[in-house]
Amino acid sequence: MLVHFGLRIGNSTIGYKLTRENYVRISNKSTFITGEIYDEDYCRSHAIDSLINFDYNMEFFKSLNTSEFNKEIDRFLAKNPQFKPVEDLNDYRNQRGFYLMVLDEYCQAYIGGSGDICKRIRDHWINQKSFDRLIFGSIESSIISIDSFRPLDTTRLYAHVIDDSFTHEDRYIDSINPIFMCNRTIGGILEGGLLEAIFNRKSREFKVKNTELSIKIKYAENLTPSPVQLHEIFMIVKNHRFSMNTDLDGQESNIVEWKYFGNYGMYTLVSNINENLVTVTRIS
Repeated sequence: MLVHFGLRIGNSTIGYKLTRENYVRISNKSTFITGEIYDEDYCRSHAIDSLINFDYNMEFFKSLNTSEFNKEIDRFLAKNPQFKPVEDLNDYRNQRGFYLMVLDEYCQAYIGGSGDICKRIRDHWINQKSFDRLIFGSIESSIISIDSFRPLDTTRLYAHVIDDSFTHEDRYIDSINPIFMCNRTIGGILEGGLLEAIFNRKSREFKVKNTELSIKIKYAENLTPSPVQLHEIFMIVKNHRFSMNTDLDGQESNIVEWKYFGNYGMYTLVSNINENLVTVTRIS
């Protein structure tokens, strides 16, 4: 059992840190419309889109300057000394106020307000963002939700106990450079619900580039692929790594079979060109 900032967190089937493998958990149940069920094409395409967005976010995080991030957090804490370091979250059970979560590995921070600081932070850690809400906006601009990160991604915590836990939230959020913030919308009470959150959506424009992959994958007959596997197949097609030509640079191609009938499904691929092992047998 994990104990993090004094809080006991049960065994997790998806791990205690965010990874590419645990980021997407496919669900065909809509969280927007009660009773709506997504078809397989939507689930497949949304899983791929979510991982593309994940890769954009990770590249963005790598581009950030750690020293500048630390200076930004230090400036915020100097201007707002009411935010105190948290050592044991149990001290904040049933305590109303604001909290600052710092994710040093990603140079990201998150500010929220709650009527129970301990419970709210625990909810961030143990819940995972719903499959159909992973992308908030477009693939090229959606910020990864704080609820997609896992407990150990939070390396520092600060809390400000106060009866009014909403009035100043947006001001606090805006006082930190947005490149270092993973808040997806404005703070405070959103009386307009989801529509207000969408209207005030925060985003960042990623510098999109084609990803060069070294692919070594092998799938069995009738395998139901994971989101990461689906994304790998998509990138094979996107990067045009396969050709119907049987002659490459004067050498006979060892492509046995290559078929592709749509953006996300009906694949039949076999190859080991340039030491890349790829065996995908008709995923429909």
